[in-house]
Amino acid sequence: MDDFLKLLKKNGVHHRVATPYHPQTNGFILRSTQQEEALHRIWYTLRREREKEKKRKLRELQCHYY
Repeated sequence: MDDFLKLLKKNGVHHRVATPYHPQTNGFILRSTQQEEALHRIWYTLRREREKEKKRKLRELQCHYY
């Protein structure tokens, strides 16, 4: 266990231990998970929009070519 604590300290990690079902800890984890999910949805939506725009531009170019 001592090596583990040294590794955490070396990398600047603050290891937090909490009792199960502790409201403050669970709220923090829940909120961070919600934020990650929201960012993932935004990233995925933007990626999908870029792909749609690429396909639209490609169709326009093909129409002008023929």
